[in-house]
Amino acid sequence: MVSISSDLLITSTGVAAVLALRYIKPLDISSKLDRKKHAKPLLPLILSNKMLGLVSLFLPPVILFLVELIVPSTSPSRGLVLAFNYISRWCLTAIPVQTIKLIVSSPRPNAVHLEDHRVNKKYNNSNYESRQSFFSGHAAGGLMASLFLKKYLQQKFQLNHINSFSLFLLPILGLYPGYTQFKNNWHHLHDVLIGYLYGIICYFIAFVWFYDWQ
Repeated sequence: MVSISSDLLITSTGVAAVLALRYIKPLDISSKLDRKKHAKPLLPLILSNKMLGLVSLFLPPVILFLVELIVPSTSPSRGLVLAFNYISRWCLTAIPVQTIKLIVSSPRPNAVHLEDHRVNKKYNNSNYESRQSFFSGHAAGGLMASLFLKKYLQQKFQLNHINSFSLFLLPILGLYPGYTQFKNNWHHLHDVLIGYLYGIICYFIAFVWFYDWQ
């Protein structure tokens, strides 16, 4: 397993990079908006960015750590190590999401209203936010977190596919953050679907092919 010190370094670097990227202008913020495609009602976020971070970044390692305390492994530090492994990998997968948003500069379905000066005070940095539709970080983060938890619980309790059938509810729940972003006009449908695909790819790369579960 990667050492906790390495994970802390990766985590701090990843967080700093994502925060910095949030304040960089998208490459194209001047293209004309299509009022048919980009003037959908401006609705409040059902699941805020802070709530997404709580659910997808912090909830899985907390659950993992508590399970390891209740059902300890041979290694006393396994829960802590696995938790930091998850956090560091989550941070790394978040960097491409924000980078692609800035490069593609795709207007959100509600971009016309976000760029309206009357609502600029309510939505900080709204002129930048309106051009970051592709693709959905909510969809990617929510699904990846749920798939990770399913994999961990299967590994921890050595469940086969029949006994772990109930765990399929976790990926279904993981679809919810992306769905809310489509429902409340903050992402187009294709943004959400690509987000789901990215979340699945990141799950396999970070937690299946290159992850030591021992």
